[in-house]
Parts: sequence; C-alpha cells; structure tokens
Amino acid sequence: TTTTTTTNEGSCGLTITKGVGLEGTHLTGRRNVPNLKACALFCLSERGCRYYVYRFRKRTCWLKSSEGKRRKDSGAIAGQRPCNVSDPCGDVTVTGLAFA
Repeated sequence: TTTTTTTNEGSCGLTITKGVGLEGTHLTGRRNVPNLKACALFCLSERGCRYYVYRFRKRTCWLKSSEGKRRKDSGAIAGQRPCNVSDPCGDVTVTGLAFA
C-alpha cells in the first residue's frame, strides 16, 4: 500500500527585487553561497521558508518565514520561495534587476 501526503506550505513565486532587504521572521542563514540560484534552492529545501535575502557582495543567504517590512538595501536581493526545483530562477519577474 502506498500513501501519498501532499502538503501546501504556502505560496511560491518567481519575483526577485534588487536593492531590498526584508525584516520578516528569520529562519536561518548560510555563508559562502555562490549565487542567487543557490540561495533560492536553499529556501526551497528548508521547511517554512517563504522568502530569502541574498547579499551578493557578502555571498550570504538569509531565509525568512515571512516577508515583513521591506527596506532599502543596495547590497541585497529579496526573493519569494521558488516553485520549481529544476530551474528556481527561470522565468522570473524582476523588479530593479538588470541582467547582462
């Protein structure tokens, strides 16, 4: 007998915003995160993560269970928990971020 349990951990999305930090509830963090995609995958792998903040100069990733207040932060990129594990940053809706 196979039992399948489906849990809905909340909304997910592909919106990222450069220059914004989030003051929501902090879950955990990680240093030496190489890029935004790795931070998004970290969020996807952590139970309760709804948002993340990637600090590209410091290469740190901070996971949040809530968005909280947004604040201006030139060294950060804030994102919503990705929906897709195979390409967590694909087809993103980008606010304030330019790709070369």
